[in-house]
Amino acid sequence: MSHFTKISFIFLLMLGTLNAQKADMFDGPYIDSVKDSFRIRWIQSGVPKDSTVHSKTAGVFSNFGLPEVDLSKLEIFEEKEWEFPTVEKFVVLGDPHGQYDKVKDLLAINKVIDSLGNWSFGNNHLVVMGDYFGRGDKVLETLWLLFKLEQQAVAANGHVHILLGNHDIMTLDKDLRYLNKKYLYTSGAFKTEYPQLFSENSVLGKWLRSKNIAITIDDFLFIHGGFSMDLVHANLDIEQINELGKKSIFQKLSKEAKYSDTENLLLGDSGPFWYRGYSDSTYITESIIDSVLAFNNVQHVVVGHTIMKEIKHKYDGKLIFVDCGLFDGNQGELLKYSDGELSKLTHKGDKKKILKSDKPKKTTIFDYIYNLDPSASLSINADLGRIIKTKLKEEYQVGSLQIKSQDRTLDFGGKIRARGNMRKQVCYLPPVKFNLNKEDLSKNNLKSAEKLKLVFPCRNNGSNQEKLNQEYFIYTLYQLLDSNAMRAKLIDVNIQKEGDKKPESFKAICVEDEVAYSIRKNTQLLPEKGVITSKVLDRPSFLRMYFFQYMIANTDWSIGNRHNVLITRFIDEKKIVALPYDFDYSGFVNQTYAVPHESVPIEKVTERHFMPYGITEKEFNEVIEFYNSKKEDLLKHCQTPTYLTARQIKENISFIEDFYNDIKNPKSVKSRLKIE
Repeated sequence: MSHFTKISFIFLLMLGTLNAQKADMFDGPYIDSVKDSFRIRWIQSGVPKDSTVHSKTAGVFSNFGLPEVDLSKLEIFEEKEWEFPTVEKFVVLGDPHGQYDKVKDLLAINKVIDSLGNWSFGNNHLVVMGDYFGRGDKVLETLWLLFKLEQQAVAANGHVHILLGNHDIMTLDKDLRYLNKKYLYTSGAFKTEYPQLFSENSVLGKWLRSKNIAITIDDFLFIHGGFSMDLVHANLDIEQINELGKKSIFQKLSKEAKYSDTENLLLGDSGPFWYRGYSDSTYITESIIDSVLAFNNVQHVVVGHTIMKEIKHKYDGKLIFVDCGLFDGNQGELLKYSDGELSKLTHKGDKKKILKSDKPKKTTIFDYIYNLDPSASLSINADLGRIIKTKLKEEYQVGSLQIKSQDRTLDFGGKIRARGNMRKQVCYLPPVKFNLNKEDLSKNNLKSAEKLKLVFPCRNNGSNQEKLNQEYFIYTLYQLLDSNAMRAKLIDVNIQKEGDKKPESFKAICVEDEVAYSIRKNTQLLPEKGVITSKVLDRPSFLRMYFFQYMIANTDWSIGNRHNVLITRFIDEKKIVALPYDFDYSGFVNQTYAVPHESVPIEKVTERHFMPYGITEKEFNEVIEFYNSKKEDLLKHCQTPTYLTARQIKENISFIEDFYNDIKNPKSVKSRLKIE
């Protein structure tokens, strides 16, 4: 494995011993999780310290000359996503290399953090391009600062993205050629191989191993070294690269483990950590950059690794270099994106515009399908039998999608798998999710919201098709009540089953997923971590949704568990809303497999029941008034669907009228509510 020469630790231990104790030596803290306790090691005035504290009684680690660490806030925020399509503002920091003072000053003067080193960038994003180790002597100070900022950003609905670079991989894999001599002293003082201080049991070691190698924000790709054509030819997308890193490569570091050919590609000269081809003018061309951009369906690639005295770009901003050589005496710069404009920020707080993006906005694949004429259809080429056989495992398989309309036919490669909770267990035809090739999306000027959710009828017969059509109708019904409602499209689908001459044909619901929604409505997806209660939601929107669920007799949803509701933040209006989806367990649909959860005091899903959320007397009166104002519209809409039978239309009208007969008696309704 290139670049990973193993250094003799006997030499390191000897060096630590020979250095003796130094009064000006401070390092740490290095914190390990040991069962229900934390083991904390640090160097203070040259003296090694080793202490253990119970996690339940842990307070703040605070010692002169060392980073302050709140031991009660050591939760690891694993970055599970790598695509962030709706970020309006972000800042990028090049390779820190242990230059804590410069990093802190640079972030503070440009108002990413305040004078005390706390997050002050709101719901915006900070990207750090990797290389925390090597050369500089304040690695721990830098890591603990970023660790704290990540948690504070999450609390503010912002985000700190910690990417990994070649020096980070080197250090974790026992290659210490560029490590500052201070850390050789630490290794000797603790009589421990330095990488073991960042083992999988350590807080910072586990944290670093949970991070991504590459991410995209809007139309920008961020990667430490670069995305080479070797990765393109190997058909390695960002999702695969990040998964290989977290699930395999990072787990093998510092161990005597063999790497696969793909892993060696990622760790080699043309991999994302070491690649320097972008700075080679004899090799790199705009057409090569265009190929990389098309493969990842982005318009810019941002890299660190290669030192420039200032932020530079090539090919009208398609390629941007952000490593300003902090360890090399430079004060550094930040790259900033805001309102479509790229700027660089200096250590003095000056701002210089680089370029403004005037490229046309792309739409999402869902938006494209949603706006097709009624005669449009989807054709899926995949092994339906295998999807059905492996539906509980949700295994991806190769598949392709063709979209036919009156105007044109679009073809997309990709992969497909089963999805869903109960449906995949009880239905012969499970719902599916497509991940479409970004290169195919790029060709058709579509955004990298490549995931497409389709819900099929439980079985391909008339009664199950009618149930699915009924569920689709609920999406359209809610749109009358909330202009921010999620959308769905009922569309003809053909899917080929291996061994059959003719494809299976039926109507399916194409459901707008959270990414497509956030792009359309300019909303911000909330982190998976953290508890959400109904109290933080926009109340008018929540109450309309609350009574809508009651109207259609649906108890299969939860705010706290984020079950069958999309919870998202409207950036401009500064409000958080909950939007319903997946209505197969509602009494309005009355699926054959639908039964109430054991915690709900009803016997059949057709019975209405208010879920236990608080509501004031004033709110109750307002929401009743709202629904009374919508009665005529709702009943009229029930008469319009051509895809429902006359019998179903009659039943729908009756179901809605029954709701209105119910709310005619406010006293009775209140008795079933939690009035505050």
